[in-house]
Amino acid sequence: MIIPETNKEDKPRKPLKRNNSDDGQNGYKKPRVETMPSGARSRKKTIYSNEQIKLLQNQFDCNPYPDFVSRRRISQITGIPEPRIQVWFQNRRARYLSKSNKILERKKPTAQPLPNVHKNLTSISMEDIWM
Repeated sequence: MIIPETNKEDKPRKPLKRNNSDDGQNGYKKPRVETMPSGARSRKKTIYSNEQIKLLQNQFDCNPYPDFVSRRRISQITGIPEPRIQVWFQNRRARYLSKSNKILERKKPTAQPLPNVHKNLTSISMEDIWM
């Protein structure tokens, strides 16, 4: 089978884009984006509204590992792009795990000497133990 050669200049490729048709008409504002002072190449910081944070936290409490369909639904409700929602959940899981590890470290019992039980025991010989 012969595959015809194609010239890349004949068919320019279009970059794939996610279609997010929601423009904030459902009561939620789009997240505000601020430029980070560290440099021109860094991504802009996303600022979420209180309503968006409450909805995201509520969804996290129900399921900390949402699949693509769930993230897409949250995206349509909040007006936040799905990749930002994915990153939000990753960051929230990391924060949750680090907080739970710190709590567990605080609750670890410290090593304490065992109480002196020898005073309460009567003298027992090895013969009594083996018989």
